Amino acid sequence: MRDTRTSELRRPPCFPTRKWPRLAGRWLAAAGEENLCERCSELAEGEGVGPKVSPDPLAWLHSRCGLQALLDDETLSQLVHSQQDSYENVTNGGKTTLAKKLQKHLPNCSLISQDDFFKPESEIDIDENGFLQYDVLEALNMEKMMSAVSRWMENPGRSEGPAALESAQGVPILIIEGFLLFNYKPLDTIWNRSYFLTVPYEECKRRRSTRVYEPPDPPGYFDGHVWPMYLKHRQEMNTITWEIIYLDGTRSEEDLFSQVYEDVKQELKKQNGPRTAGVLQQML
Repeated sequence: MRDTRTSELRRPPCFPTRKWPRLAGRWLAAAGEENLCERCSELAEGEGVGPKVSPDPLAWLHSRCGLQALLDDETLSQLVHSQQDSYENVTNGGKTTLAKKLQKHLPNCSLISQDDFFKPESEIDIDENGFLQYDVLEALNMEKMMSAVSRWMENPGRSEGPAALESAQGVPILIIEGFLLFNYKPLDTIWNRSYFLTVPYEECKRRRSTRVYEPPDPPGYFDGHVWPMYLKHRQEMNTITWEIIYLDGTRSEEDLFSQVYEDVKQELKKQNGPRTAGVLQQML
């Protein structure tokens, strides 16, 4: 009979590329210290590195720390692969959800996401605390992103949309969503409308803790890097002279969509020619 603690193991292992030992360590920690060997105790506490190379992570896990008594081969295999799928298709919500919903409902609307322009991990700087510096402009290939924006400006694309806003059917719209848009000077002159989604510290930290990142956040990453970088970049925005519409990110997705959608409709009634809107959300 299998140990009933199996049901308490809330985080199944996943193994995206070389990062799997660290993620597996988090899951192993849930098994309890009495089940952990010295090697895996270090791994669970973030001090060990796990095996450098393993052609079969399932076999490695299955031989460690009493997992063989907790999970059979089929169950463990299902956990490994289901977590991989959820990582590859993870939905962050927030700004991305809002931007995609706007794109779906606005005619002739295109979308560029800043997250698509992160540099490879090997090119990301590491600070004195060992934290990867992802929440800075230097972590992004902004020149490549600007090239994408310029191509759209030169030849505004058309995407499928509803037969709404008939008076504005000929007006192409570009939505740019990201977390460091208003801090990048080359973008300053292109905005027609700017939106900033705010989320309080506790709520932002809670949301971040529920998401799976690659590479995963190490202990203390939110308070040691993510939040301080937000405060720094938010301070820099105090010098911005154009109008930014601040949105309460704790409101429902439908409320946020309705507010921005109606605002964009009113803007389109006033203007002719291609329009660009920026949607910025803190750290999501």
